[in-house]
Amino acid sequence: MSQCTSCGQENAATSRFCQACGAPMARQASPSEDVAIQRVCGSCGASNLAALKFCNACGSPLGMPGQGPVDQPTYIACAACGTNTAAGFSFCQHCGAALPGPAELRSSDAADTIGELPRAVSQVSAKSATLPPAEEPLLAEEPQSTEESDDTALTDQPLDEDTAPIQPAMAIELNPAQPAVGGDTMGPGARRGSVQPVLARFISVRRDGSDGEVHVIDEQQTDLGRTSGLLRFPDDPYLSERHCRISLSAEGSWSIEDLCTLNGVFIRIDDPNALEAEGHKLVDGDVLLIGKQVLRFCWLGEHEREITPASENGVMLFGSPLRKPWARLLQLSVAGVTRDVYHLYRPRLTLGREDGDLVFPDDEFMSRRHLMISLDGGQARIEDLGSSNGTFVRIRGKTPLLAGAMVRVGDQLLRFEPQQGLPAGTPSTRGGSGC
Repeated sequence: MSQCTSCGQENAATSRFCQACGAPMARQASPSEDVAIQRVCGSCGASNLAALKFCNACGSPLGMPGQGPVDQPTYIACAACGTNTAAGFSFCQHCGAALPGPAELRSSDAADTIGELPRAVSQVSAKSATLPPAEEPLLAEEPQSTEESDDTALTDQPLDEDTAPIQPAMAIELNPAQPAVGGDTMGPGARRGSVQPVLARFISVRRDGSDGEVHVIDEQQTDLGRTSGLLRFPDDPYLSERHCRISLSAEGSWSIEDLCTLNGVFIRIDDPNALEAEGHKLVDGDVLLIGKQVLRFCWLGEHEREITPASENGVMLFGSPLRKPWARLLQLSVAGVTRDVYHLYRPRLTLGREDGDLVFPDDEFMSRRHLMISLDGGQARIEDLGSSNGTFVRIRGKTPLLAGAMVRVGDQLLRFEPQQGLPAGTPSTRGGSGC
């Protein structure tokens, strides 16, 4: 074990940086290592092993064994943030500000920036030690590369969406007069400092029905999830890591699809703009969300419909009279098992908190008369009876997403508002399979 000289934390003897504050560890070389430490960095003066090609402290190139330090690269100081960027870049690799071109640089200025490199590196190390872990977006620092490290060097290219650090869902209050937002607020994949037009918005609906946070969609294909995707809700335990995908077709129409998740995606059916007309028809296996009740609709087979009274040795079985059912509703519990089973036997049945054929008096989110299920010509239909919280149906496959659609994903209730008058675009190829 070795002790950090900055914070006093005990670290493993092989640690090069403190696991508590990130400061470089003062390492005592063993007698067998005295011969190996042959290279001294010409930029920061740190000692390095003979096998290294780049300085372990600042990342500067090292000379070959037996040779002196190689010529150090030229660094340009950013006028906006004061940090150094290697010559050859047009923009600062820390804040994105424009850098002066070769014609604007003086040789004396270049020499000054080389001398300031160790100070800039120490600032980066101190800043890294104070960054919060995981959920906060991290800025790419100066690339470091060694033969003994498996870490991939960060470049000025945009981070890949699947490997980027976790960020919370982007939520801002929009000014209606503002046509676009900065691309860096959209999470990984957006180029820092870019400006993209707003294609659509998801508006969170609070428990009291008022509008909450605004979530901007500025990509033709946007994934939503708990830890992956451009829209993230890290505090929602009912969301899958990557939950659903919102897409804009070349014809300008929007759609939403469930990415093989446990809890699915629900759309409110009482809004005529939310689903097409056939969306009100029930299909075997459809899952309904009314109030706090999650119910699965199932058709009954002929062998269950045509049950006759039983008798034994000429004696009729005494029991409740038979009513010929045509379907049933299964109550799905949070334990993952079916609890109550409700058989549908009338051509029309109503569900509600106080009034109806099926009553759920303990569900405060259900209206007094909430929903009607009817059988017409062999087809089952559902109709919301003007309830306060609406009726939701779990979608199957890619489903149209029209203006005003109310979408329930996990514990989030979102209202979809596409930007009006958008020209037809080309579908994005970004993203992979949802399963």
